[in-house]
Amino acid sequence: MRVLIVEDHPFSAYCLQRLLESTDEDIQVLQAKFDIDIDVQVDLFRPDVVVLDGHLDNNEFNGPALADRLWKKYLHLQIIAWTDSEAMRIAFQSIFHSHNKIFNDQFYWPKTITLKRVANSLAVLKTFKSAENYTWLNKTAFCNAQHI
Repeated sequence: MRVLIVEDHPFSAYCLQRLLESTDEDIQVLQAKFDIDIDVQVDLFRPDVVVLDGHLDNNEFNGPALADRLWKKYLHLQIIAWTDSEAMRIAFQSIFHSHNKIFNDQFYWPKTITLKRVANSLAVLKTFKSAENYTWLNKTAFCNAQHI
């Protein structure tokens, strides 16, 4: 599983990266670089999950606005909102619902997150990833069968 962390404080990003890596030996984690467009990084790294901080020290966007922008381009991208701000949590929730996405404990993390909650979220996300691959394989098989 590939995870892209979008967090403007390097130490927080580093701590989350270490926590993620300690839950799964097969996980690949990349910290977003703010001097490169996030869309370019998503195109290059092709993450399964993006963890978004709510308050980003960026005048162009915040976490909820970035989630909205990403889902307009990458419909199946899984996003986890990562914030302690109640206002940001509400803003994320609104964006998730506007894109018909689930917003619960697996997709919203407070800044102080337990290893158990991270592991539970990753297990759920792996299930979604497997279901998407299964759906894609079935659609491909159906399309191939139509051409026989």
